[in-house]
Amino acid sequence: MIGMSVEGVITSWNIGAEHMYGYGAEEVIGRRMSLLFSADGGEELHDALLRIAGGGAAEQFDTRRVGRSGMVFDVSVTVAPVRGEDGSVVGAAVVDRDITSRLSLERERRVLDARLNQSERLESLGRLAGGIAHDFNNLLGVILNYATFIERELDDHDAATNDLGQIRAAAERASGLTRQLLAFARREILQPKILSLNDVISDIEPLLQRTLGSKLNS
Repeated sequence: MIGMSVEGVITSWNIGAEHMYGYGAEEVIGRRMSLLFSADGGEELHDALLRIAGGGAAEQFDTRRVGRSGMVFDVSVTVAPVRGEDGSVVGAAVVDRDITSRLSLERERRVLDARLNQSERLESLGRLAGGIAHDFNNLLGVILNYATFIERELDDHDAATNDLGQIRAAAERASGLTRQLLAFARREILQPKILSLNDVISDIEPLLQRTLGSKLNS
């Protein structure tokens, strides 16, 4: 608890204030409260004292203060008017509470809440990806099956046989991709393997040739 004039000069200083700020009463009484203001706190008290001097009621606000050691901490401040015998305001009684720990816990909780929300969004995204991949994999299975049926019905020298082979190869690669998506959605451990980039490009070269035409050669 701190007593002060409406001008902000400290008039009393109890043991709790000594413990919080590190100053003894003899060091601060008669000095302005601005001694304890941090670089980003102080105007709130000045404004509250002006309102109290003008007849205002008690006020409460959070701000920052600095102790004798130079450490800056968060405080909750309650300012109430002190009246004389004639009812006029002769000073103010201030109660400061250190809320640094409380605010730190609140900040940590907000961080944890944000991480939890992000985790839940990722989990939802994984379920969505898994559902889409599962349905898409079923469609690819149908494509592969019908490609096999048609290949059996065609002559080995039929021009469409090569095209069907390209369809099967593309569908199998797509099926491999969907299996990876399903593994991600289920949090499975993937088994990486070494691929030859030249082989991959060679496999899709006919498709690229037909799709891009002259652009591929340029």
